[in-house]
Amino acid sequence: MNIDETWCRVVCVKIEHLLCWAYVKAKFKLASDIAKNEEAAWFVEQIGRLYLIEAECLRRRLTPVEIKKRRNKSDVGEILKGLRKRALELQQDNAVTTAK
Repeated sequence: MNIDETWCRVVCVKIEHLLCWAYVKAKFKLASDIAKNEEAAWFVEQIGRLYLIEAECLRRRLTPVEIKKRRNKSDVGEILKGLRKRALELQQDNAVTTAK
């Protein structure tokens, strides 16, 4: 193991990856459309659920405080947990496949 790998194992585990949902959704949509990938389609659907919640906030003209409260409700948390869980599972599956 070189110094970069050691550093990354120590430091990178504390880094949260943040991406724009529109960018993430577009990548999964492309995979879904081209490869007819069911996993990708599931991610597109879940991100779409988040979009619907945001649209609801806009439609109801919620204040920033009200939007924050809405985003902190359990349904949003469950969607985000599901996305994270599935992404980690895919990442682990990919690591196993790559290691073979």
